[in-house]
Amino acid sequence: MKIAIVGAGPRGISTLDQINLSSDQLTRESLDIIVFDSFDIGGSVWIADQNHLLIMNTPCGQATLFSQNTSKTPSFFDWIKSPNSSLAVKITKLTPNQKEALLTEIENLSATDYASRSLFGVYAKWAFTELVSMLTQKEISINFINQEVTSITVTFPNQFEVQTSSFTDSFSAVFMATGFPLNTLTKSENNLIDFAAEHKLTYIPAKNPSLTNLETIRPQETVILRGLGLTFYDYVTLLTQGRGGHFSIDDKGRYHYHKSGQEPVIYGFSRRGYPSHAKGSYEKDLAETMTPQFLTISYLKKLSPSSLSYQTFLKLMIKDLAYVYYTKSLPDLSKEELVSQLSNGHLDDNIKKQLLPHRIFDFDKLIRPESTVKPSDLDDFSSTIGDFLLDDATEALQGNQTSPMATTFEMIRDLRKSIRFIIENDLFDPSDYVNQFLGSFKSLNNFLAAGPAVNRLLELEALVRSNIVHFIAPPVEFKTSKNKFIVKNHWHSIEATTLIESRLPKESVIAANDNVYKKLLNTTIKPHTLDNANNLQTGAIAVERKTNQVINYENKIVKNLFIWGLPTEGLHFQTTTVAQTTPDNFFIKESQEMFKAFIQNINS
Repeated sequence: MKIAIVGAGPRGISTLDQINLSSDQLTRESLDIIVFDSFDIGGSVWIADQNHLLIMNTPCGQATLFSQNTSKTPSFFDWIKSPNSSLAVKITKLTPNQKEALLTEIENLSATDYASRSLFGVYAKWAFTELVSMLTQKEISINFINQEVTSITVTFPNQFEVQTSSFTDSFSAVFMATGFPLNTLTKSENNLIDFAAEHKLTYIPAKNPSLTNLETIRPQETVILRGLGLTFYDYVTLLTQGRGGHFSIDDKGRYHYHKSGQEPVIYGFSRRGYPSHAKGSYEKDLAETMTPQFLTISYLKKLSPSSLSYQTFLKLMIKDLAYVYYTKSLPDLSKEELVSQLSNGHLDDNIKKQLLPHRIFDFDKLIRPESTVKPSDLDDFSSTIGDFLLDDATEALQGNQTSPMATTFEMIRDLRKSIRFIIENDLFDPSDYVNQFLGSFKSLNNFLAAGPAVNRLLELEALVRSNIVHFIAPPVEFKTSKNKFIVKNHWHSIEATTLIESRLPKESVIAANDNVYKKLLNTTIKPHTLDNANNLQTGAIAVERKTNQVINYENKIVKNLFIWGLPTEGLHFQTTTVAQTTPDNFFIKESQEMFKAFIQNINS
């Protein structure tokens, strides 16, 4: 029996882990596994030799590549603290400077720190090598083909032909763990590429910053970054520290940037105008989660499918956030009384009197901070953002169990279990889910709860003071004119020679610019649609929710063709994260359920 694993990132490695754990349950004469990836082990995100400045967005104490934490299959942090990590760095093909940086990092990391992506890439290569060794001892053959898969064809029931540019073979099962490739460019993006080519400008569409060539950007050149999320921070880091600049920290903890002279001048903007909030410093145990008072699993279990409106969901979530915020702001407050008042939708005047006016919880202002800016401050919007960054960093540094605001943002992350329950059980009104949740909620979640480590905000504030990074107040008009990219608002007009889409590619199978998905869409896979909502598309591939086996155009399960991770975002929730050591982790449960189905198929 032959198994193909397409993608050597965390999900591809997790698939190998499940094969290793379950191999004795497979009735077979022999088992051959081939792993495909056009990048190295680790995939496109976790490349070991990428720029060391780019960091993860998950504390290293939470990340893992294994479903069981043992001495042979350690979590990321346990591996870091073992001799295996430094040995792995030394034998990995890296420059001397890269090895030195990683070895220094290993010495200094704590469980709540955010490790470099390159170190996680070394961990991925080590984990893959260990799994190969374990599988080989079980007389299971495994090979890695460093090529892009160009075609997957269903030839017979439970038989699949996999092709690359120089390889073709038949497999009994295919596990696709690819993430999403670049998007097919829209008409406006193609126009920008043509405009840039005609006028010798630089236009960079949405893509992974670590794979982007920024060498054509000259020192002091004006660069526009469209988008202020995590990808924005990556580009800013690469265009500043990545060009030889560095930070120092004074005795008050404030960051100061020292220029190299190689930096461009950066202007950032978005619809909201504000960069993402920082993650609060960890105070609680990494496996600990806060319990909701309103958006509870017990409440959700009482709902019937398609009955939950987005507005009802939002009201319940806001009550949970307000509860956490007020219990941290007023520790002596009766929690039972607070739940009662929030349930009734009216906060007692006695509670309000105990808080300064600006400390009353206001969700609308939280998600629309631009609405609170005085008109006089919009002219010097960069200073306004600098103040925002300092205030937010101050809250984050207090910790995610001390600061009322940082704890509130942490609560959004802890509500993911409830949100996932809603989605996995189709509780949302279908139209609300597609038209509101997939757009509005993901935007506010990214802004409030999926931001970077706090040091990134302190660095950005220093770059604002150094006049390296500037922000343009919304609403912003973008256009091309006079051989330049132009962004303008009521106060300013900025002309630039480089425009970067500082966001990741859209999570949509229809938008994927990839030969495999395009061919499969014509033959085997289909977009996930909501039948009771005029076939609205979620952006995901249609798979059986529990097992991630493909559902074809005849609405039949294609046994042993598994697709999981980012291509199922919209059918599942938050598929961008690596596996975590937290109890009941969805990533690990998903891999286990998928492999149970595979074993049942093979043995039936």
